Amino acid sequence: GADTTELRLRLERAALNAFKVDEAASILETIRESNPEMGEPFAAQWFLLSGDLARRRSDHDTARRCFEEALPLLRNVGDLLGEASGVHSLGDLSLQRSDHEGAQQRLEQAVALFQNAGSVLGEANCVHGLGCLAFQRSDHEDAQRRFAQALSIYRTVGSVIGEASCIKSLGDIALRRSDHNAARQHYEQALPMFRRSGDALGEAGCIKCLGDIALHRSDHHVAQQRYEQALAMFRTCGDLFGQAYCIRDLGEIALRRSDHDAARELFEQAILLHRKVGDLLGEANCIRGLGEIALQRSDYEGALRCLAQALPLYRRVGDVLGEANCIQSLGDIALHGSDHEVARQHYELALSLHRTVGDVLGEANCVQSLGDIARLRFAHDLARQRYEQALPLYRKVGDLLGQGNCILSLGELALRRSDSDTARQCFQQALAYYERIPQPYSIGQAHRQLADLATTDDDRSHHLRLARDAWASIGRDDLIAQLPAAPA
Repeated sequence: GADTTELRLRLERAALNAFKVDEAASILETIRESNPEMGEPFAAQWFLLSGDLARRRSDHDTARRCFEEALPLLRNVGDLLGEASGVHSLGDLSLQRSDHEGAQQRLEQAVALFQNAGSVLGEANCVHGLGCLAFQRSDHEDAQRRFAQALSIYRTVGSVIGEASCIKSLGDIALRRSDHNAARQHYEQALPMFRRSGDALGEAGCIKCLGDIALHRSDHHVAQQRYEQALAMFRTCGDLFGQAYCIRDLGEIALRRSDHDAARELFEQAILLHRKVGDLLGEANCIRGLGEIALQRSDYEGALRCLAQALPLYRRVGDVLGEANCIQSLGDIALHGSDHEVARQHYELALSLHRTVGDVLGEANCVQSLGDIARLRFAHDLARQRYEQALPLYRKVGDLLGQGNCILSLGELALRRSDSDTARQCFQQALAYYERIPQPYSIGQAHRQLADLATTDDDRSHHLRLARDAWASIGRDDLIAQLPAAPA
């Protein structure tokens, strides 16, 4: 009867909220089989819940169909709140697929419906969604305003999960702007709130973001632990979206360690998941990662092909940071081809984009690359200014690799001035940074430089052996072949 159906629908919602996806699916199937011609009110709720279930399983096409099936039924029975929920869910799906116009249209429509229905909580959810949309578009000021607005509403109505979601989102803005201390405070504040509320997805998201901070600060061990912990939770919840990002981040760690085979495998695995859930931004990030592997292996044609695929995806979804990173990589390719003027143009364009979105790490990378161009053009004073400008930016975000690279380059400038003592000190200091990461490719480069400055045959042999060992650990036989023979 109707009472039994209503009870089962409530049980399904409870199971779904407890992340018992299989149990929720079983209840919905039982309802459908026992009520093949259920009335419009129950049918509408059944489609809404089926959509939520499909979304939890990252089956976005099925979810969209279910919500679209529910909407006319909800309108027919005059369920304004249910209609608002369905429209809001469609907006969230558009947002996950980086369909910004569709997301904005749906979310603004849902805001009006929730207001008419008198649902302050629903209105807050839409405002938070519009903040996420602004964040994806790199409009941090608007995003911060909307998150603060939603946070105030959530606190008024006592929604702990909503409050935690806004606090985490504020952490995302701080992380994007390289304010790691503020980001960590936000994530560590939100994490126990999600945990107390039994929101496993929110908890996993915070853990992943704490891994992002560790990765930005070159603490690869902690980052890997965080990503693997979050990945296990996303798998338990059946969330493909979260799984894809964790796998991609593990690929980024492998890339920074110059483990190219592992990085490629992880990026390709993540691409499949991103495509399955229709996430263009995640797909673009992975394709750019494959391009970075090609670039590090001097496969410039392969790198260009990847960047040519990724750049229009970033522009399509309005991701300014991704666009800046792609343009910066195009500068790297031009620099390797000794086309200094084209490289400079790319770096200066990327630099302005990085500054637009407040990305300190990207800004530092571009300034350092402009220093590399000046050094190659023998404008040593300008090069030194650029490296000394980039160093404090790298220190601000705790990027050990960037600091090491700047110091190594300052050592090369000292060597060109025939100041061997300063050069040796710089190379040793850079090596210490590389060993802390650890970064085998750069460790080999530092030892190669120190070998050239060695004052004894034993010292030279020692550094050449360590350079060879570092590059052998990542399969760089091409670099090993370029090493001079050790003294007899």
